[in-house]
Amino acid sequence: MASEQLDAAMDHWKAGELDAAAALFRQIAATGDPEASHLLAGLLQESGDLDGAEAAHRSVIQSGDPVFGQRSAMAMGMLFIQAKEWPAAHRVLSIASDGADFEVAALADTALVLVCTQLGDTPGAQAALERARRCHSPSVAELAARLEVPRFPDDPVPARDLYDTAEDEDDLRALLTCGDPEVVSLAALRLHGMYAEQARFAAAREVCEHAVAVGHPDHRAMAYRLLGAALDELGEHAESAAAYRVAAEDPRPEIRLPALIGLAEVSARLGEDAEAKALLRRVVASGHPAHAVHAWACLARTHAEAGETDATLASVWAVLEEGEHTWAPACVGLLGQLLDRDPDARDEIAELAVLASRHPDRDAAFQGALLLEHDALHPPPDGPVEERALRDIDAGLHRLGAGDVAEARRLLRRAADAGAAVQSPRAMVALAELELGAGDREQADELLTYVAEGDDPVRGFHAAFLLHLLREPHPVLEALLDRRRLGREEGLARLRAVAEHHDAAVSAIGAAVYGHALAAAGSDLPVAVAMLRSAAAGGDPLALSYTAVVCRRVPGEGARLLRRARTGGHPVLAHWVACLDGVAVPETRRPEGGRRSAGEAPATLLAMHLGELAAGNGDFPEALTWYQRVIDAGGEHAGPAAAHLGALCHRLGDRDGALRFYALALGLTEQEDLVAEAACRLGEIRYERGDLEPARRLLERAVATGHPVYAHEARALLARIR
Repeated sequence: MASEQLDAAMDHWKAGELDAAAALFRQIAATGDPEASHLLAGLLQESGDLDGAEAAHRSVIQSGDPVFGQRSAMAMGMLFIQAKEWPAAHRVLSIASDGADFEVAALADTALVLVCTQLGDTPGAQAALERARRCHSPSVAELAARLEVPRFPDDPVPARDLYDTAEDEDDLRALLTCGDPEVVSLAALRLHGMYAEQARFAAAREVCEHAVAVGHPDHRAMAYRLLGAALDELGEHAESAAAYRVAAEDPRPEIRLPALIGLAEVSARLGEDAEAKALLRRVVASGHPAHAVHAWACLARTHAEAGETDATLASVWAVLEEGEHTWAPACVGLLGQLLDRDPDARDEIAELAVLASRHPDRDAAFQGALLLEHDALHPPPDGPVEERALRDIDAGLHRLGAGDVAEARRLLRRAADAGAAVQSPRAMVALAELELGAGDREQADELLTYVAEGDDPVRGFHAAFLLHLLREPHPVLEALLDRRRLGREEGLARLRAVAEHHDAAVSAIGAAVYGHALAAAGSDLPVAVAMLRSAAAGGDPLALSYTAVVCRRVPGEGARLLRRARTGGHPVLAHWVACLDGVAVPETRRPEGGRRSAGEAPATLLAMHLGELAAGNGDFPEALTWYQRVIDAGGEHAGPAAAHLGALCHRLGDRDGALRFYALALGLTEQEDLVAEAACRLGEIRYERGDLEPARRLLERAVATGHPVYAHEARALLARIR
């Protein structure tokens, strides 16, 4: 049947009916017939479709067919010779030269004489010529007998000296035909680095093929590995896999393991997920300190793309535990995606987010801290009132997104009036945004003002920010309202447009709000980090204050931003920035909420309890709200409250905050266990920062308490100082 179809296709071809012939050839080739693909390539070449011909020949070569694979390699080599693509021609003609048909092999050797000459490989050209002269084809042998390899005069300057003094691309390209295999390889590898950095992957492919063709054998495996990377970037995944396979056979781990990782990534792109995972596990099993972590990171992404949450989390954990810097940020970015897809994994993701927030890599720590802002990671509602209010808010926002403004208003109003300490202020802000969208600016102003004058510094800050945008109209306000009304994706697109606004004053706060929205949605955390850092660095006071509050949990960086915002931020938001920086400021908005008397013991105990709950959830702003009340009230609980805040800051990686609150605790209490803890932690931080004399004094104070844990730790640190 196939032979009859081939005959019919050939008849169409001979009759000049090229489209009909091509259609038949393609139909037969789709069944895996290499002869049909080879003939199709010839027809496409005759039609002038050289790209199509090259693709068809490549598929035949990759099929491994001993007859037509060799013929397609020969034909493809001649195409490359006509295009003067000498390294590519060398690669396929070498395949044809090794084939079973001696006549085709001899013709390939004859062509290789020209190709090797053009590549500057005189020994290779001579060897190809000798093979052609020894062939069993009289006509080819006769042709080869008339050929001679040209002799070029020796360069007066050794190639290695020219390489050592090469300064630019032209100097290095000139060395590709110098005839010294070692120098050819070194020049090609340097050129690959230049081209890859400039995203010139076709040029990178060319120089790698040059190194494979005529470079030194010691560098050939590396050339194949880099060739695999270039081909992958060009979308030629099957050829990329073939190049990686050659490199993966090299015994040197610095070449073999990255090649296996590259092959795994290409295999995943080709849909061979099982092979990709098996290859990555081989690299993990090697135990190599750098490449095994890279393989874990690739496994995390592969499992995430396959929807395998548990395996993804295990892989991310392996990367973060290593403390490695290169791959950690990308792995943290996967966690936000998992939250959307698998909310049941909330606890495991939260644990990993905390681990990430303490990571030594700044980007990973930043992303981990931002991930803790994700809506799904907020502490669960505390009690039935909070829970009912949360349900009403979620239902109201859903109805708002569906366009049912009246029902959304009813549900949000019920949540706002519920008296829930956490959820009611949130409902009021959402209700204010609804009223703004409906055009009732007065009602929105009233709601936001009430929240801004409340006790919650985070909600108060957000309300004050919206009030500022309301009273001094800003394009970001409209984008924020669109986010509620249009849903997440369209809302993020509107915010991105504001972040890209031509006016720097608009784009700065737009970038801050867009970055925060991405973090809250767990979407594209690397972009969120970039946006927030850009907003903080832009010099706009409003953007600085907003970014500082959003990033307050980021170890080190968050504390620095809050300090900057206190001096260079927007004055309208200064009160809340100061509160979140842990600094007691004079209460100007609600005098009745200021310092409390010692006689209010029940209120103090309740505040301590609520602070402990918030600290247990890692919610610093909430813990600060309650513990600061206790500190302001004075009395016996003030010292423990300050110590608890110091411990929370230490746990969250905020060393500056830990210094501030532990020092405050030492001034407020003489309880031996708290003194031991505070002195030990303060001494530890001072030691880390190189302040050895203060560290020594504090650690000696901790040792003097005789505490079974902190005195022991302090004694160990003192031994290092002494």
